This record gives sequence, structure tokens and C-alpha cells, in this order.
Amino acid sequence: MFEGNGVLKSQGGIYTGTFSGGKKHGSGRYQWHDGRVYEGQYLNDMKNGVGQPFGCDGNLSYKGNWRDDYPNGIGTSYSNGVETTG
Repeated sequence: MFEGNGVLKSQGGIYTGTFSGGKKHGSGRYQWHDGRVYEGQYLNDMKNGVGQPFGCDGNLSYKGNWRDDYPNGIGTSYSNGVETTG
């Protein structure tokens, strides 16, 4: 089981960050093979807390709160040069 800081390579991509009980837990960065990236907090292998995903083009698409792998609560979305906060 993974504990502490480390790197996990999988079929989907590469996670670099903190583990607890063998799961992504704490701060980390996940990069999919297609170039998308999520940087932020994890809890029990899911995006939870504050985080921000970036598209394949490197552009930020959302910055804010996450719960169980989905944007939740207060955050800002970015699309085609338009910024929406809510």
C-alpha cells in the first residue's frame, strides 16, 4: 500500500502526490495521456477540496471546489475567453 508522497503510473495517466491507505489523498497532480491535467486536493481517490483542471491545450477550464470528482459549490469556469463565477 502506498503511504506518503509518490508517483503512480496507470493505464489512464500519471498521478504525482500524496497517498493514504493506497489511495490518492491530499494534494496531487494527475495527468492523463491525452494531456489533460488536474491539480488539487484528493480524498479517498476522488477530487475533493480545491482544484483546477486544465484542458489538452493547457488552458484552465475551472478553478474552485470539488466533491466526489465533480465541481461543487463556489468556483469559476473558463470557456472561450468567458469567465463565469458561481
